[in-house]
Amino acid sequence: MKIKLKTQDTIQGWGFLSPAIIIVTTFTIIAILFALFLSFNKVNLFKGTYEFVCGVDFRLLDQDICNKMKEKGFIKVRWAW
Repeated sequence: MKIKLKTQDTIQGWGFLSPAIIIVTTFTIIAILFALFLSFNKVNLFKGTYEFVCGVDFRLLDQDICNKMKEKGFIKVRWAW
């Protein structure tokens, strides 16, 4: 089956662009998620401790809801380093 030249060019163009799009999107999403994680935690990089503070700086959640989330272990993250 013969494919038109324009279709071949389009496929080839997307083929060359797809690795760059995947890499840029992946690292952008990882950076955004990590920034969100850090904004909801009190971080001490020297000791390697992370304490979940539930967005206290943003006043997004009621403190009672925050305490219930902490008690139930809603968010627990362990780093492997």
